[in-house]
Amino acid sequence: MIVCHCEVVSDRQIRKAIGNGAACPGAIGLATGAGTQCGNCVPSIVALLAQYAGTAPTDREDSYEAPQCSCCRAA
Repeated sequence: MIVCHCEVVSDRQIRKAIGNGAACPGAIGLATGAGTQCGNCVPSIVALLAQYAGTAPTDREDSYEAPQCSCCRAA
């Protein structure tokens, strides 16, 4: 399934990036381009991060705070 329509990035590509160590939306953006244009897919990226971490986002997907890598902390 396409998660990021701007950059045409699938959930498989995002899961692969997470498996390769991407631990936050910024790192996934660096690895795949997802979430780097309009940002509409960022809640879906956060939800994928939460699934991979074994924790579920609360009522709102964007309320989950993914671990941040140095690329996100610098922003």
